[in-house]
Amino acid sequence: CFRCIRLTIMVFSVGLYSAIASLGVVGYYGIFETTVLGLAQPSFGGVDAILMSMPSLVYVLAISGAIHIVNYYHDAVREEGRENAAATALAHAWGPCTLAALTTALGLLSLCISDLVPINKFGFWSAVGVLSTLIILFAMLPAWLHVWPPRERKTATADGHDGLLNAAGRRLTDGIIRARYRNPREPASLLQPGQVYEYTIDLWATSNVFKKGHQIRVEISSSNFPRFDRNTNTGETIGTDSSFVSALQSVYHTSEYPSCITLPVVPRG
Repeated sequence: CFRCIRLTIMVFSVGLYSAIASLGVVGYYGIFETTVLGLAQPSFGGVDAILMSMPSLVYVLAISGAIHIVNYYHDAVREEGRENAAATALAHAWGPCTLAALTTALGLLSLCISDLVPINKFGFWSAVGVLSTLIILFAMLPAWLHVWPPRERKTATADGHDGLLNAAGRRLTDGIIRARYRNPREPASLLQPGQVYEYTIDLWATSNVFKKGHQIRVEISSSNFPRFDRNTNTGETIGTDSSFVSALQSVYHTSEYPSCITLPVVPRG
């Protein structure tokens, strides 16, 4: 996920918010001690040098959980598309992430038996901070993935084949179009997930005699590497981007979205 700028920002934002929230809980308890309990200064809700290492611990654990959800999200996109990918990722990730947070919190709570107050405070508040990351992780990250999914950049290719039934075909010609350049007379524009677009793929000029028993086969693909440059599907600059995102494409052939193949026939003469 660190190869995509948008996902990287989401993951690190979860870690940052979790770290801030962990310190915020301590601060609010300190306010409770001074205003409600009447203490002159915070005691158990005070921050010391040892407790200042807690945000780093919470930050790392929150990022780890966010990476797990993003990986589940990529799997869901490959299997069923982007529409419900965030919900599917959350359904798969909440169990492992919750179990990991609970076991980590229990280990940190074991420090509460220490006679040293700073260690006691570190164990208790770190456990609280780790558990609080679940709220941020499950509430914010899936929502971000649903509202701001990683951008898609797709390529459509087509091949024309001449072949005998149940036999290998012979490639006659092929063509390609970058989705962002689907309208040659207009500026380049990326696709929006869930929308249907029309492509015109030129297979260029060729001529072939199809003998009796032969069939015409057309193959549609999302790529044709290494014949054509690879497409990373992130929307970033072609040729310089090093991140990869799987793209799911659907070919429609309905009354609303008809697909067709234009095949001129030269009369025998």
